[in-house]
Amino acid sequence: IALLLVPGRGQAESFTFNPERTVYVIGEIGYGALRTAEYIERLSAKSDDTIDILVNSPGGSVLFGNFIIQAIEQAKKRGVVVNCVTTALAASMAFQILAHCDHRYAFRTTQLLFHPPRIYSRAPLLKEDLQRYANSLAQIEDKMVPKIREMMDLPEDEFKSNYYLETLWDAEDLLSKSGNKWLTLLDDVKGVNFQYVIEVGIGVRSGLYWISPMGKSK
Repeated sequence: IALLLVPGRGQAESFTFNPERTVYVIGEIGYGALRTAEYIERLSAKSDDTIDILVNSPGGSVLFGNFIIQAIEQAKKRGVVVNCVTTALAASMAFQILAHCDHRYAFRTTQLLFHPPRIYSRAPLLKEDLQRYANSLAQIEDKMVPKIREMMDLPEDEFKSNYYLETLWDAEDLLSKSGNKWLTLLDDVKGVNFQYVIEVGIGVRSGLYWISPMGKSK
């Protein structure tokens, strides 16, 4: 089935994209992230004007998502302010990308999700394989979890329970649980076409792409 994601209306702020400095992170995060990271790099090398990133993604690969994160961090080191706006969905690896932006914006009903990383394998695994993968997952969590915890400033018990429950939040609901204003709620976005159709399969959870260091996972 196709889910048409269209923002609702309410009293909030408006965001206007700069078309010449806009980057798109749309759909599954995979090989295309290399081109996205390269584009961010080119923009930040060209000038120190603000970069706007539209993030509407169910997540994907840790490996490829980290290329985008590295490009964002490099841009920030050059003095470039990076805005991230999500009008539909920022889940999994896409949520990690939000954590590295200077400013974050979303519609009240934008869907947000953070959760533990996963590894999928189509081949039989030995106990040595399982241990190696467990170590890999632990390393990913050690690097990535502190960043999103710092961003949201959720109470520890609140964070842990929703992290493992894999709660799918409305942006407004998640913001109300946080100890700081890490996210600005929007009523309107200008300068881009922000209505997207995302194929979600049968049922929401089966259509989300979970973060994984092994590339494409579903």
